[in-house]
Amino acid sequence: MPFQAIEQFLASDVATPFFLVVGDAEYVHFQTEFKKRNFNVLSISDFCESADKIPNFDTLINRLRELSAQKKKVVVIGLGEYLALQGEKFALSKLKSLQNRSFDGGKIVLLLRGVADQVQLMQKNDRRFDARRCFIDEETLSDVVVERLAPDIVPITKQEVVNGLKELLRSLEGGRHEAAVQTQFSFEDSLYSTRYIDDVYKVVADAINGFKVPKDCGPAKYWSQLAKDLGKVNTNFDSVLRQHGIDKGIETDLKRDRFNDNYESWLCFIALKYYGSTLQNPYLRRVVDKTVSFRDFKKNILGEIISVPHTSEEYRLLYDRRKSILQSFDDSDLESFISNNRRDLKESVYRLTDMTFAEKREIIEWVGRNGLIPELSFIYPDLFNYLQCYSFNAPPLSELLTDYFEEYNLQKVKNVVESTFIKRVEEIARERSYNRLPARDEMIDFLTKQGQKTPGKIKLFWLDALGVEYMSAMSAICRNNDLSIVTKIARASLPTITSENRSFYDNWNGDKSQSSKLDDIKHKRDVQLIHQKDEGPSYLAQELEIVNKFISTIARELHNGKISQAILASDHGASRLAVIADVEEKYETPEDSRGKFSGRCCKATGDSKETLEFATEENGWIVLANYGRFKGSRKADVEVHGGATLEEVVVPVCLISLRNPNEKIELTSPEVVVSFRNPAQITLYSHVDLSNVRIVLIREGKRNESYDANPVEDDRHFKVQLDDVKRAGTYKIMVYSNDDFLGEFSFVAHSGSAKINKSFDDDLDL
Repeated sequence: MPFQAIEQFLASDVATPFFLVVGDAEYVHFQTEFKKRNFNVLSISDFCESADKIPNFDTLINRLRELSAQKKKVVVIGLGEYLALQGEKFALSKLKSLQNRSFDGGKIVLLLRGVADQVQLMQKNDRRFDARRCFIDEETLSDVVVERLAPDIVPITKQEVVNGLKELLRSLEGGRHEAAVQTQFSFEDSLYSTRYIDDVYKVVADAINGFKVPKDCGPAKYWSQLAKDLGKVNTNFDSVLRQHGIDKGIETDLKRDRFNDNYESWLCFIALKYYGSTLQNPYLRRVVDKTVSFRDFKKNILGEIISVPHTSEEYRLLYDRRKSILQSFDDSDLESFISNNRRDLKESVYRLTDMTFAEKREIIEWVGRNGLIPELSFIYPDLFNYLQCYSFNAPPLSELLTDYFEEYNLQKVKNVVESTFIKRVEEIARERSYNRLPARDEMIDFLTKQGQKTPGKIKLFWLDALGVEYMSAMSAICRNNDLSIVTKIARASLPTITSENRSFYDNWNGDKSQSSKLDDIKHKRDVQLIHQKDEGPSYLAQELEIVNKFISTIARELHNGKISQAILASDHGASRLAVIADVEEKYETPEDSRGKFSGRCCKATGDSKETLEFATEENGWIVLANYGRFKGSRKADVEVHGGATLEEVVVPVCLISLRNPNEKIELTSPEVVVSFRNPAQITLYSHVDLSNVRIVLIREGKRNESYDANPVEDDRHFKVQLDDVKRAGTYKIMVYSNDDFLGEFSFVAHSGSAKINKSFDDDLDL
């Protein structure tokens, strides 16, 4: 139909241009048809004298006249798009100026899109402007969208960005429905949908599929850099991320440097926002979802846990996932978080981890104020293990040492010394019950001979000031490192100073290694230690770290085969409570024998005739066994040794080796029958031969009880009579071989009479 009208126009004597109005769908098709019919095609863009100038209409008219004089058939394209961009008023003016302009000799067709309404209006207002001079196609929809980019905006939109009006018109003449241009013209009155983009964020958002990250997530300088990077890789966001070492697995490798104030860190944050719904870490997903500005990202990573009550179902999962992110953070990063976390003192500990010393010190102070909580087992395992009751196997002092150090460790953490405990220390000072323990050197010889029964190299390790207060923690550390530990509890020589207790190390002829780091802490010689005399024992965090690392060093040498067994021993322990007690005794020694080692001991002289109630004389020294110090001596700030309290004089001697991977023990029956006359009796079965098997009965609110397990028939079956279990109920036990933790079990005790009655009922089918 349209070309029938064209043919009629060509055959007529009409000298004015023919207006052919079409839509986007047929625009390019009509251009092709005109070329087939040997029309000369004039593009309006060719009449732009420079890249960003409007078409010169005078030049266009002159060119049309030239071709008409040559009796040429001409079709003009791009005119409708140009007029539509300029607006309705301009379009009508130009169209009317062409409507009645005569071009003798040739035939001029104006192929128009975008101005259908304006041509229809011209037809309505001029009856002469009829079918001989105009044809409007059935479909005239022209849905062209033009984006105009500010000069400083990086051109990275999905469509090609052209420079200037000339290239824009040429793009539209080619049939484009969407176009992006950088031009001086504003197209304020455009009949087309136009958008001015002077914000680089909009460019980025349009360039990336499904990009819904808010603009406020970053500063303009970073959005501009991202725009430049996208322009280099054809707007492929994943390619940009890979070039900066970021991929979809970033959440599992979110290092501390990803929170720095730089472009790469910001880009990582944007990637997390973009892929937010696919993140596997629920804590990270929660933080990313709540964080708008990158400058808040680090603060929210650290602090979002504060909004999660420890009683909620999601607490533990979110806590663990947050902790996995904080692997590379240090104390300086956590200071602000710790301060904010103190707003709710009761809840504060549940948000802390053992990742930094700052947090560890905060946890220690909290536990000192509030006591031990079950959650400490995952919040700060080393401290939790330190505060667990260690059941000593040191006859005849097993019960004494177990009770004493359970109380001592807790008071050390609380930074108090109770008057009842001081009285107990004084009683022990009078009795000097530590003398009933074997000497350390004797136990080293014993365990060395035991170790020599197994082929391989034995190495001696000496950790200065390692007292038995750390035994529960040490046992746990050995378990975590797949180590077996045999412990003998011994006494050091008096006074408990290194010069009187190092011969065991000096006389060792084999391979050996020693560290004074633990002792340095206690004497405030560690440069990391910030401790005032009235502070709580925050330094315990460093102590536990040192013990952990020292045993881990032993583990490495055992696992890599350098040694087959290790002897771990120490010269002496140390006392925190003696420092807290701050008791200056009335005893004063002569001027030339003034109290040394914070007054815990001094050289004996011929004038030392006075009988001291809490002191003993040994190896030419006078040694205090209570919590006092000699008059006029220097008070310690952290811990002290040299005296004869149990924490100073009792030391562990351990034989450490690799744990047997086949070592496994089980409870033969989860149920037993009890009565007041017949306490519970359980049987254990081991898959390998074991020695020195014992169990510890765990009962809430009561002191843990230790029982020896007696071998029956072989070294694999063990029976234990639990004299304290005479009532029905569920009980928990922990099983040890020497100091190796073998497992934790629960069993149910039934009342004997109830069991009999139930059997009787069953027989009667009641």
